[in-house]
Amino acid sequence: MSFVVAGIPMEPVIHPQGPWLEGVTPVTNLQWRRGIDSLLSQGAKYCVLEPHYRGHHVLKHFGSLEDACDLFGRDNVPSSWDGKNALRMEIDTEDGEFALFKWFSRMSPPIWGEDNAPVRSVSWYHAKAWALSQAGLYLLTSTQWDWTTMKGRKNPIELWEWMERNPNSEGRYSLRNSGWYDGEPARLHQACAASSDPTDCHEGEGFRVGAPFPQDSK
Repeated sequence: MSFVVAGIPMEPVIHPQGPWLEGVTPVTNLQWRRGIDSLLSQGAKYCVLEPHYRGHHVLKHFGSLEDACDLFGRDNVPSSWDGKNALRMEIDTEDGEFALFKWFSRMSPPIWGEDNAPVRSVSWYHAKAWALSQAGLYLLTSTQWDWTTMKGRKNPIELWEWMERNPNSEGRYSLRNSGWYDGEPARLHQACAASSDPTDCHEGEGFRVGAPFPQDSK
């Protein structure tokens, strides 16, 4: 049984606590571009992720930087900022932080730019906002990602994938990798763990998405 949600091919994952759908591969350059082109065609050039209850985020789009700064604050945007790297503004609550960036339909370096290759050089904020902008998608939790890796459901690929928000004591967010560590193959079915600043747009970082399991398919 297979599914397609928001243009993403997915497979069902059966877990003792309940099933979910998971992307067969990390989000590709083509899938990313289709999602962003749709937003740009609607005039959504800038994105602000606004913190909500218990670490959740609300997605807000703006057609200009001036409009986005009404929410994010002009003083929080450096004059040299090109929009591609996410800016973060911490607030005095436990609910999270604001983030601002500009949507670009191409994020991966040219060497990784093939349509079917995983999109790279996306921060956690880019990944989270893209998933929120595509109806019904979300970033996987570490528990979900580890479960399917243990079951041998992921092909080894030299890419770290962002997890759902779970910052450590240093404010770094979790990443997972299904078969590589420091450029070397890891043990089969082993989930390698790491963490990074959520604004980081390293070329080795991408993401995979999940979706709720359809109720009428149970």
